Amino acid sequence: MKSEKFFTSLFMLNIILIIAVVYSVKNDTMLSVFEEIFYSKKVNSGFMTFPPSILHDYGFRSDPDDVRKAGMDEIFSKTGIRHSDIDSLSTLPPFERAVMITKMFSSMGDGVCNESLSIADKITAAKKKSGCPKDFAEIFSALAQYSGLKTRIVKNEMSYAVEVFDGKKWFFIDPYFAMAAYNEDSHPLSYYQTADRLIHSGWIRFHFFGGENHCMYGKFPQDHPYYKNRTAFNSIYALMGDNIFSIAAKEASVPEKPKFVHIFAPYRQIKPYWVHVTVGEDSTVQLKKFVAGGLVIWVLLFIASNIVFPAYFIYTKTRRRRL
Repeated sequence: MKSEKFFTSLFMLNIILIIAVVYSVKNDTMLSVFEEIFYSKKVNSGFMTFPPSILHDYGFRSDPDDVRKAGMDEIFSKTGIRHSDIDSLSTLPPFERAVMITKMFSSMGDGVCNESLSIADKITAAKKKSGCPKDFAEIFSALAQYSGLKTRIVKNEMSYAVEVFDGKKWFFIDPYFAMAAYNEDSHPLSYYQTADRLIHSGWIRFHFFGGENHCMYGKFPQDHPYYKNRTAFNSIYALMGDNIFSIAAKEASVPEKPKFVHIFAPYRQIKPYWVHVTVGEDSTVQLKKFVAGGLVIWVLLFIASNIVFPAYFIYTKTRRRRL
């Protein structure tokens, strides 16, 4: 009788654990918190100003030369973008070059990520107004790096963009909305500076350069829901790597897998971590603590219910028989 109660309790506890796991891997909020707990590092605002040369000392990753060359060869052979199109931009200052690169492919997308596609195929899709901000950020980074620019992908809770290093500082380009932000002196702002001014109602001017074929033509970027939701900029992240082709290839290898595989699998040896800086009030702190604490409890319960309790039960049964 005691054995039946013991194993019934054990069975129910495992059912509860399974339900908790299923809920976690199907809940986007939980997945994003898991991603941050495992694969992000908190930094201060000064870290965001470090040049690429220093970032490499902190683990910033880049594509191997052969991988980058193969990726660019595919782009030149499949998309209509030619070597000469990018080479002709080499004399332009970094900001003007970034604007021209964005115009090569960006008409804004439909918001649905093309995670199973290569960078070349993402460019083809983008020209048909298909793709999400993450796709556009990856495309821009690949083309910009070929032109000689140093880039890194940045994001907040809602969207992705890119920062470009001009030799002295980082400035922010949004390839999806084809826009940038300026300060009072008409200098491009970094992503952190843009977020800081949005949250604290600082002076900011949005510069839209998408052209007549872009979905945002004739609209005010500051009126878009993305930029009106200022709390989304409370925490911003910068990807510690520009290995765009390696990341895209890894993500394309798991297109039919569950979403939690998309989040966790690409990190194995390929995808670098995100650095995280808080700009405004971090509303997710308590949730992170709750999830981290819950994860610890879940692991302890799993070990207890599947190893410790059964082992102890078998041990006591065996000992009684010997006595």
